[in-house]
Amino acid sequence: MFNFRDIAELFRKNQACVLVRNEQELKKGIIELLNNPSGAENLGKKARDLVSQYKGATGKNTGFVRNILGGI
Repeated sequence: MFNFRDIAELFRKNQACVLVRNEQELKKGIIELLNNPSGAENLGKKARDLVSQYKGATGKNTGFVRNILGGI
């Protein structure tokens, strides 16, 4: 996730992801989510809410740049 550090940190801080460092941790994380459907659902909801919160950021930034450039 070296090229997504800011986004990954945002998800981590909002407890909207499971961070794994290797194959064994991935397997353990998947098993834990499968064994805890309500926890998995909660994790998914946090992730969806976070994505929704930042939805449209590209369009907003493009509009901001256009305004600076004089409405090109």
